[in-house]
Amino acid sequence: MERLKSIIIGAVNILIPTIFALAVGAVFITFTGKNPFEVYVFLIQKAFFSQTGFLNTLASATPIIMTGLGIAICFKAGMYNMGIEGQMYMGAFFAAYLGFTLKGLPALLHIIICILGGMLMGMLYSLIPSILKAKFHVDEMVSTMMLNYAAQIFTKFLTNGPFYGNTGFPATVFVEDSARLPRFNPRVAFTPAFFIALFCVAVFMVIYKKMKLGYEIEAMGKQLYFSDSVGMRVDQKIIIIFLIAGAVSGIAGATEILGVHGRFISGFSANPGLGWDGMLVALLASNNPIGIIFAAILFGALKYGGTTLQTFMGVSNDTIGIIQSSLILFLSVRFIKNDSRFAYKIESMIEKITGKSRKGETVNE
Repeated sequence: MERLKSIIIGAVNILIPTIFALAVGAVFITFTGKNPFEVYVFLIQKAFFSQTGFLNTLASATPIIMTGLGIAICFKAGMYNMGIEGQMYMGAFFAAYLGFTLKGLPALLHIIICILGGMLMGMLYSLIPSILKAKFHVDEMVSTMMLNYAAQIFTKFLTNGPFYGNTGFPATVFVEDSARLPRFNPRVAFTPAFFIALFCVAVFMVIYKKMKLGYEIEAMGKQLYFSDSVGMRVDQKIIIIFLIAGAVSGIAGATEILGVHGRFISGFSANPGLGWDGMLVALLASNNPIGIIFAAILFGALKYGGTTLQTFMGVSNDTIGIIQSSLILFLSVRFIKNDSRFAYKIESMIEKITGKSRKGETVNE
């Protein structure tokens, strides 16, 4: 019963900020002279109720699922790894590099090598802040944010310099056709990367539910350094958790390059960035892997729907940014607490429905 109560409270704490954020967005839509209800209905129809739109929504959600997982595992362990964006950039560039330098490979083998290369580079880049945190107690929030900028500047230098593709903007040459993730429909960006993201979710569920590491992550999240005093070897776990986050972030960057862009483009992550979107998704889903899927699809709908709003209804894409920013604000408030009056009403309702009390005793009629 306690688990069901937590699920309901968690759902309410997600629903309320979402409604408030949409309400804020409605105010700004009204200022543009448009009807907010018509705009939201149009957005939902385009994002979910057309085949092309829904596939593009899933395509937009794909990298956010993976960056959300990377953020969530660190948050769950009580660490603020803000470097997912940089780890994704490094993984994306190395995957592109393998994509245009290796030639004559079978398609499946080439794709696997590129994705594994991106994953490895994401892990290596995450190793820097993890060692600084584990061995020297350097604040991971500061180090990871600084490394984000370092990764973006470094990859921009590479695309403007040694690997410039002569495109008129910072980008490499296209990867080989054998390295491209196939599209199911030429008009949409949906690729097998979505199923790779779902596989990552399954792996994280196994870690949390079936492995000793999952218990240790839970313990670290409650009290990071106390866990070390009971023999958990927190320094080792910090490095392992950062490596897992870096791996999934590198995969996110690799699949985005191989499936969507076909080459590394400086700034491909856009603004505010897929890593930051992953942070919002992790917060919205309370670090739950299954919740991250649905939260990422919501963000994917906002991203894809935002472009259609600008094209067909003349509503600026900045409106979507306002909604996302409002979500950050409202997510910082926990509207329903576990010991609130509303929580006790939920508990009472569950007892009536299930016929059992909190202690598992049968409730008399």
